[in-house]
Amino acid sequence: MYAHTLDAPSRIGGIFSAGRADQIVARLNQRHPLRVVVLGASVAINGGCISQLGSDCMRFDGTRRSNLMWRNESAPHKGFLVRWFGWINTTWPNAQHTLFNNAVPATTISAWIPCLFSFLPHQFDLVVLELGSMAHWQDPNQIEQLVRRLISVDPPPALLFLTVPFWSDLTPRNRWQRERCALINGTRTRRSQLQRVKYGVSHPRESWALIERHIDRLCLHYGEACISMRRALEPNAHSGRPGFSLTEIAADCLHPNTGTLGTEYVADMLVQWLQGAAQRAADAASAPPPPMFVRRRTPLPASLDPTVSNTSVERAACYEFGKMKFKENTLAKSRAVRSAPCLTWHTAYCPLDHIAKGEIRGGMRPMHRQPLAALDMMYNQATFVASTPACSHHDESRMCPYVSGSDPESPVWIFCYSSLGTSRSVKPGLVAFRPDATLYFTVRAGFLSGTAELATIGLVHLVSYEHMGAAVVRCIAGCSCDDQVIDAHLRDPSNGGRASIFQRFDFQATITTFCSLEVRVLNWTSSGEHKFKIVRVIAVTRKVK
Repeated sequence: MYAHTLDAPSRIGGIFSAGRADQIVARLNQRHPLRVVVLGASVAINGGCISQLGSDCMRFDGTRRSNLMWRNESAPHKGFLVRWFGWINTTWPNAQHTLFNNAVPATTISAWIPCLFSFLPHQFDLVVLELGSMAHWQDPNQIEQLVRRLISVDPPPALLFLTVPFWSDLTPRNRWQRERCALINGTRTRRSQLQRVKYGVSHPRESWALIERHIDRLCLHYGEACISMRRALEPNAHSGRPGFSLTEIAADCLHPNTGTLGTEYVADMLVQWLQGAAQRAADAASAPPPPMFVRRRTPLPASLDPTVSNTSVERAACYEFGKMKFKENTLAKSRAVRSAPCLTWHTAYCPLDHIAKGEIRGGMRPMHRQPLAALDMMYNQATFVASTPACSHHDESRMCPYVSGSDPESPVWIFCYSSLGTSRSVKPGLVAFRPDATLYFTVRAGFLSGTAELATIGLVHLVSYEHMGAAVVRCIAGCSCDDQVIDAHLRDPSNGGRASIFQRFDFQATITTFCSLEVRVLNWTSSGEHKFKIVRVIAVTRKVK
């Protein structure tokens, strides 16, 4: 028997749509395993996981010690997903039940939706989507695109949206809460330019309201489930009811695990979603049993937004980076949480003339520049090696530093498995700290027929309010594109403030079968430092007619 912390009216009020809960319960009642996949960002990571070694979500599996803001000491903490999944295992025991948490902190849908199925198990029955913690950066149209891709699988899984609000209208009780919520209000609730212009968002809270309204429409249109923590807790919080202050709900105004009761409340909502369906099944026990949960793929309904295509004819190739000595293999530590292949990469230090390199000055961004003749690259086994005498430190291996603001002596790109600083979150990628650090890699894309294709190349990279520099990206073999300059420093307070998140930078290229790229850190910087981090490369192609 599960002991709820949240009262029944609040739990029921937070379920906007039950979706396909009855079919999930029918599957469980017939003793079939339930395979759950979780997609989202930091809130989903705090939900925990069970058997994904090397993943951030393992910090909340209930056995490892973790530091929570409302505790004076480190102690084990079981996340809301682990609690909910434990209740499922107790109620419907099955050794083949699986929980796969593939959430990525500080990352929007755009960073992984083209290669969605590269990061998912081969079979799954239920997808829990936590998209609210990055609400201000999300494009609502991409959420519908995500829904349509997931339910296009045969057989299609059931979807469960779990949304959390930003509690900016609740009063912090102490100085720490005021500072923490003000920090998130100034960084995480800054509305993106897309939301300001396209959707008329004018206040920080409206980013969350915009996303939740859109998700509600999607749940009704596609018949999926929606759980809203705002609907469940807001009436109690605004009435001043004990147990629903900011300290109990979410001390930092966003993440439930920072509240003394936040994790319990979210777990209660997830349990209630299936308990309600189980009760309905028990009430109808005299009726014929419902069909087994085997959904067949059916034609998709018309999309809510006409710009979201019904079918996708594009191809997406997705890559990540690993240590240089493992560069031919999948990143070993991330195997449990990601399955995209690792790129073969090379690095060198190439201190060429700054003006010849086309560096930006005064914010000007060079375009339509040709690759430098002084940097003659030779194609060999789908890899590039700098052959000019101007380059040195070829493929030099260096240890990843521990301090984000440090300026290590390394003149080349370095593999770092986790983020820099005190949090040490699992965010594998390549990092450079000095100008002229040069990175080379080749992506395979196309139909392998030699036919030229239009492609969108996307680099998923870190942007932040501090330490970050700029880099120029060039196509050097197998493809053609304009030179692209990426500034990873967030200078506009209205478009991110003090945020540190991962964004996708897209540019167009014409590709035959492969595309070799050069990424060089520029001497120009608006932050005073030159850090640059890349975690993923995406190539989306379509044939040129």
